[in-house]
Amino acid sequence: MLSTNTRKAALLLSSLDPRASAELLKAAKPELLTEITAELVRLETGTALPDKAAPEPAVDFYMLLQKSKGGGAGETQAPGVRRLLEKAVGKQRSEEVLSQVLKRTDTQDPFVAIRDAPVENLSEALATEHPQVAAVVLMELPPDKSAALMPLLAEATRREAVRRMTCGESISPEARVRVAAMIRARLEAARKAESNPVAPVAVAATAAGPQPPVSAKAKAKVQAKLRQVAVLLRNLAVDMRDTLVKSLAEYNPAQAESVQDLMVMWADIPGIGDRNIQEVVRSVDARKLATALVEAEPAVTAKIRGNISERARAMIDEETQLMKKPKPLEIEEAREEVLGYLRQLNATGELKFEGK
Repeated sequence: MLSTNTRKAALLLSSLDPRASAELLKAAKPELLTEITAELVRLETGTALPDKAAPEPAVDFYMLLQKSKGGGAGETQAPGVRRLLEKAVGKQRSEEVLSQVLKRTDTQDPFVAIRDAPVENLSEALATEHPQVAAVVLMELPPDKSAALMPLLAEATRREAVRRMTCGESISPEARVRVAAMIRARLEAARKAESNPVAPVAVAATAAGPQPPVSAKAKAKVQAKLRQVAVLLRNLAVDMRDTLVKSLAEYNPAQAESVQDLMVMWADIPGIGDRNIQEVVRSVDARKLATALVEAEPAVTAKIRGNISERARAMIDEETQLMKKPKPLEIEEAREEVLGYLRQLNATGELKFEGK
């Protein structure tokens, strides 16, 4: 498992100019060099999550280098990392390190290169595959890329892939690795314009049969999966999104309703366009809005208060001072009222997110 300090080291290197980064890398011993390079590749390809509990990466990286001083090629989708390595240790050694990194990355996350592939190439690679394979790939891609890929798939594949993404089916880690290997092989064959076909991968899905009582952790995992699908659908054109939700409802109406609700959540408010927020808050009375904002995240509070008049802010402040501390259920109900208006806008395609 990647250590927190190694991640901090990669974060620091990615923030420096190439010359300074190369000089720092020269001091790392071989095994540390491979670990840091692996994380640099993840950062450059967008597959690593920065460690929010890493306030001082420079100090930790210095300590790593101090420890390393006491110790004695493959293709990559991260050209910046390749150039940095060549500056630090030379071309031959950089190829050796990248080869080690690719082997390690393939074990830890076999979809790294796939996430970097053009959606047109991915659609061709999936054209003859079972919808379960498409479902696996769609869940591995960032939401925006999944949304761009979805319209390029056959309609029947889209419908079945969404159903499989939301139901209780799952694939084994081994099957996941096989799917990634097959898609990478197809992408590579297309890149080299080779005509030899790659055999489709059989992906055995485990259907959800009688299950023991579901734990809170398992429920949270299912909810996170549904949220991922919801964000994907939210990014599609309204007609296509509605068709897929309707198709999903034919199999599981309750799950389709959950997916629709999960398209817009309380945490999404800071990213919603100002005009939409202004339209919604005008429909919510001051007391209800004040209740919804009790113990709200600062970003949510700032977004809402920044889109109401000074008079409205004063009314909310007055309501907040006069009310007794609301119960959690009352806060939840108030927030659901706000979200109800936002979901109506989303249903008609009027809801806009900043940067979209």
